[in-house]
Amino acid sequence: MLLLWLGCGLPARAFVVDASQGLAGAFPLDATLQVLRAPAGPASEAQVLSGARDAAFERVPAKQALDCRGGSVCWLRFSLSRTPDAPADWMLHLRLAQPGEVTLYARAGPAEPMVGRSGREYPLNWRFASTELMFALALQTEPTTYYLRLDGLSTAGHLSLLQASGFDFQQRKLGLYLSVSLGVALTLLMINLILWRWLKDELHLRFALLMFAATLLHVCQLAPWLSGVETGLDTDLQGTAQYFFQATTALFVLRLFEFRRHAPGFALVCHAVLWVNALAMVAAVSGHFERVEYAMALLTCAWAAGGIGVVAWLLAARGQRQLWLPAAVMLVPALVTILARVLWLGWFTPNHGEGPGLAWLALRILFMLLLTIMVIERTRRTERELHGIRQRALDDALRAERELEHKVRLRTQELAQSNAQLVDEVARRRQAELGLQSALETERKAVAQQRQFVAMASHEFRTPLAVIDAAAGSIDLVASVPPIQLRTTKIRRAVARLSDLIENFLTEDRMQAPDMGLNPETVDLRALAQETLEMPGRQSEDRLHLEAPAQTLHVRADRSLLAVALQNLAQNALKYSPADRDVTVTLSAHDGMAWAEVRDQGPGIAQPEQDRIFDKFYRGRTALATSGSGLGLYLVREIARRHGGEVVLAASGPQGSVFRLTLPLAPSAARL
Repeated sequence: MLLLWLGCGLPARAFVVDASQGLAGAFPLDATLQVLRAPAGPASEAQVLSGARDAAFERVPAKQALDCRGGSVCWLRFSLSRTPDAPADWMLHLRLAQPGEVTLYARAGPAEPMVGRSGREYPLNWRFASTELMFALALQTEPTTYYLRLDGLSTAGHLSLLQASGFDFQQRKLGLYLSVSLGVALTLLMINLILWRWLKDELHLRFALLMFAATLLHVCQLAPWLSGVETGLDTDLQGTAQYFFQATTALFVLRLFEFRRHAPGFALVCHAVLWVNALAMVAAVSGHFERVEYAMALLTCAWAAGGIGVVAWLLAARGQRQLWLPAAVMLVPALVTILARVLWLGWFTPNHGEGPGLAWLALRILFMLLLTIMVIERTRRTERELHGIRQRALDDALRAERELEHKVRLRTQELAQSNAQLVDEVARRRQAELGLQSALETERKAVAQQRQFVAMASHEFRTPLAVIDAAAGSIDLVASVPPIQLRTTKIRRAVARLSDLIENFLTEDRMQAPDMGLNPETVDLRALAQETLEMPGRQSEDRLHLEAPAQTLHVRADRSLLAVALQNLAQNALKYSPADRDVTVTLSAHDGMAWAEVRDQGPGIAQPEQDRIFDKFYRGRTALATSGSGLGLYLVREIARRHGGEVVLAASGPQGSVFRLTLPLAPSAARL
């Protein structure tokens, strides 16, 4: 801040400089300064420069910031001269907290015209956005009065003077400092990229990104000076680099302190700061840096102060002692960030000084080195924790391996015992198998003998039954007495039932044989049905009615087995139908299949019994009142399935039941 001393209407006392001053550094001119606040405008400016307002200049007794905004401008008046041995080339240095309009006017004598000059902005300084103005002065041995016009400023720094050679030396020194700092930043950038490649720790990648942003800031400061220009880079480009640095800082701090795990709320704040800085970068690149600069300064101050508070809370209240080292290292840049933004906002004005110089360079390099050491220590601690986890896992694995080996030994012993028992068991089972094979062979012989006996017995039964049936038929022919005919009818029916039972037993025995085979031939289903259903001696064969189409229905089947199936369906329907009711057998063809539907007029089959009527030897409640073996429907289903067909109960109710036998038509019949 400019130091202005009390005075009113006093002439400007010339400040005389000699050859020893301004070589090692700038010296202040505050004691010789006078200030005047005047309205903006050409008339007021002409009055000041003409000297008409010199009596209104005054010195301020204490430190006070100049407010040169809102239609008011500030004028600073001072006089300079030199000793004869002092050089003529000097540099006037003005440090501003914020950019503004500054013009310098010089008048060597009353008759000389006033000519305004704008200050030159030199790039080499310790700030991100330069506000260091330099004016080249040619001092005379006679006093020269200078008027400095300040417009649009809320505060200003000190006004100092140094020789041109001293300024060149200062710039070279600052260039060296920044070059060393740039080299350290580039070195740390490469080191952390290598560490990230080796260790796969994301923290190293984020720190490398932060060092890349720091490198860009150094380039913004060094590039204009190295190229020989007297002005810094475009303000928008400098602001873009600054916001990129702040965004990468937020990204690095978020991972360094693990805010996502320890403070999720502040982690969201860090993400918001990251994206806001990204948007500010876009605004700066678009040429709107000055529009967002004030808001971004406030945001940066608030975020840095909030980060200090949150980290302090994690250390004190949450006991996160592992964060003390990063907290100690990051505290300095956080405080410096807050101080720089406070200075820029004009909330605080520092004493005179030319900058931190070599001390700030050392602090800057030390800070970057400490950050690197901290990141490496963090990685080392993480590796140590991982090593401990791996060691514990290895110990657990070894312990589990020893336990497994012990279990394997026990299991091996058990298996040895089990193998011995298994050998004994195999020997016993081998003996049992030999005995079983012998028994099976015996059983096979017995079954063969049984089948031979059944065939022989059936043949022997058929002969007397045929004789009995023939005798009963002869009696019917010679005796017309009703009682005799009634008895012969009963005899013939009994013979037919026995014949059917024998036929079913023989068929079932044939189908159970392992080497049983069909004797397929082309059979006319209609002719076979007529032959089977009109066999003499059957029960009420006059009650059977055959309905068949005019064309023949040829199927490929074993004729004898198919005859048994049709006969069983017809006899089953006759058995369960009342004696005065008819049974209808309907033949038809549908979709390459021959249908034989047998419809009776019996009481029907109960719903729970319908799924079991085709089981072997099953007889329902209704069947218990009639004679039978329970083989008829079972044989029909087996015969149908072995011919590629099926038999189903199509319908059943109080009006009777319908059984449907389906068989594939012969290829020629199917084509018809």
